[in-house]
Amino acid sequence: MKRVRYSILLAVAAGALACDSTVPLTLDQATAVVRMVFLLSYGPDGGTSVKECPLGGEARIAWTSDHRESGDTTWWRQDLVVTPDGCEIEAVGDTLTLDGDPSVALRFEGWEVVGVPLDGGARAGSGASYEGELTATTATGAVTWRRSDGSSGSCEVDLALEAPLPADTLSADTDEDGFGDLTGLICGHDGVMPFPLITDDG
Repeated sequence: MKRVRYSILLAVAAGALACDSTVPLTLDQATAVVRMVFLLSYGPDGGTSVKECPLGGEARIAWTSDHRESGDTTWWRQDLVVTPDGCEIEAVGDTLTLDGDPSVALRFEGWEVVGVPLDGGARAGSGASYEGELTATTATGAVTWRRSDGSSGSCEVDLALEAPLPADTLSADTDEDGFGDLTGLICGHDGVMPFPLITDDG
C-alpha cells in the first residue's frame, strides 16, 4: 500500500512539473514590460485616466500628489497606480498582453526652489535646468503577462532609485547615460534600469 501511495505522489509531482513549463521572460523582455508601465503613467495630472497601449488594449492610471512648502522650497510627491487591461506591447521579439495583478504603484519624490531656474530659463520639460532634486523613485507591485502562444506568468516589480538626481539632469534635452539607475527585482531578475530608459519614449 505504501508503495502504491509513493507511486501516486511521484506521478502527481511529474504532472505538476510538466504543467509548469512556461518559458520565463528574459531580463530584456522584463525590462521592456517595466519600461512600458512607466511610460504609460505619464500624462494628465490628477484623478484617473485611461491610456491606449501601443498594440491594443489599455491601462488605467490613478494619480495623486502632495506637496509642502518651507520658505522658497517646495517638497513634492506623486503617486501613480498603473493597471493594464489587455495591454499589448512589443517585448524583444514577443508580443505580450499585460493585465493588472493587481497593479504597479509608482512613487516620485523631490524638492525644488520656487522661481529659481539655474540658467534663468523655464522649468524642466522646456530644456532649462533649475534648482531642485529628484530624491526618490520606486516601483512596486505586479502584472500578469501572456504570450500569443498562450503561455503566461506573473511579473513582480520592486525597484528603487539608487541615489538622488539633480533636477537639471531631467530637462527635456538631456541625453546622458549613467546619471541614475533604478535597481532591484524585475520579473524574477535582479536588474538595473538606467533612469533615461523610463523617460524616453523614442
